[in-house]
Amino acid sequence: IYFVRVLVDVVRTPPNFLKTPPLYVSYWPFWLRGWPRYCRSLLLERTRGQQFVEDAKKAASVALCGLLVFVPSLRRAIPEAMLASVAIAFIFTETVGDCWKTGAERVVGTIAGSVYALIASTLYADLAANWLLRTCAVLAMTAWASANALFFSYPNVVAAFTAAGIVVQVAVEADQFREGHAEFLSVHAIKMNALGAIVFFLVETQFFARSSRKVLEASVPDILYSLRDALDQALDPFVARETNATPENLAAAAEPQKKKTHKPPRPRPTQPPPQASLRTRSRAQSPADADSFYLTVLDDDLDDDFDHGNFDDFDFD
Repeated sequence: IYFVRVLVDVVRTPPNFLKTPPLYVSYWPFWLRGWPRYCRSLLLERTRGQQFVEDAKKAASVALCGLLVFVPSLRRAIPEAMLASVAIAFIFTETVGDCWKTGAERVVGTIAGSVYALIASTLYADLAANWLLRTCAVLAMTAWASANALFFSYPNVVAAFTAAGIVVQVAVEADQFREGHAEFLSVHAIKMNALGAIVFFLVETQFFARSSRKVLEASVPDILYSLRDALDQALDPFVARETNATPENLAAAAEPQKKKTHKPPRPRPTQPPPQASLRTRSRAQSPADADSFYLTVLDDDLDDDFDHGNFDDFDFD
């Protein structure tokens, strides 16, 4: 509202952009702004219909993998069980096809990152100096991240941060446990990510499965309606010009053209001069009389076109 008002009055009152408009001044501290809106969206704006079903399936998938962490017996029996819930959080989709594609990409990226971290950590696991170990870890991760950055996709991103997480944990271990810890983390990262992808795929496909084809078929009418509205808006000035032409307006517009078309011809000269004597008579007359003489022998249709500015029918030869 402020900028519209300023732009409307820009000629009479030059805008001062250094002055803060009163409309945007807030007397609340910065860390207190927006909390009513956040609380309202959290408590009042709830999902409904198909979106509620999709959210419930995601929550159920995370809860199933969360049991591996919150149940003490399972937590002691399954190391690194938290990675299954983390994997599900990174492959949230709403259709069966997307679930399969994203889950497979997650597993492939995890395998690539874990294998690279295992190989890199094994190569410099016996280094005694901490600074040399950390330097090798940084160089290995820089090279791996640079290689994945050339093919920026979801598997490459997963491979990059999976390897980084394993290498960092291995680097802080004691010398005698680095190689064993690298193998332990790599194997369990692959197992838990695969388990999370499988759990999410089973929940997505077995409970209220949603096909991408059906979603696309349902969205086609909305796309076509949006395209129709855009075309109507773009062609409205041209269509309105035609639709506003009522029969009365068309008749009124055609009346001058009709009068112009059926204009009575001018009378012909009573005794047109012979063509052979044109040069003789033009020499005997003055230049002004010669011009008038040439105009009088023109055809009536061409003379009428000349009066109305239509020179297409003239043969100047």
